[in-house]
Amino acid sequence: MPYLKKKRNINPEILLTLSSTITNPYSPNEEGLEVTSEVTLSEIENVEPDFRDDTKKIIVKTPKAKALPSSPSKIQTRISSTKYKKDSIIEQIRLDRKQYQEERLKMEKYRIDQMLEIEKEMLEIRRKRNELLEKRNNLLDY
Repeated sequence: MPYLKKKRNINPEILLTLSSTITNPYSPNEEGLEVTSEVTLSEIENVEPDFRDDTKKIIVKTPKAKALPSSPSKIQTRISSTKYKKDSIIEQIRLDRKQYQEERLKMEKYRIDQMLEIEKEMLEIRRKRNELLEKRNNLLDY
């Protein structure tokens, strides 16, 4: 049986549908924000092309596209909040490294203490062994 496609209701006035996903570079595992914008004939007539791009492409600015904040203060707030997140992540990494070094020093101290304890026990065993050997030699002499 052949595969049948569903007929979709398409608005003939829509010229272009732009869809993109914006992700946060500082948390790549977090799900991104999906932005969709539809460009219609009536909107194209109201929009002036922007030729400021070096590649001389026509950049169409649509009122429905909400990918970036509209005012510079919102952009500045977003940048400063990401800088704060970056600084807090760096600080957390520093704290983690410091904690790791402290744990490593504790483990090293514990290992050295264990080795000293084993060394003491070995010395005690040797001393007892030497005493027993000396007693045995004394008994053999009689």
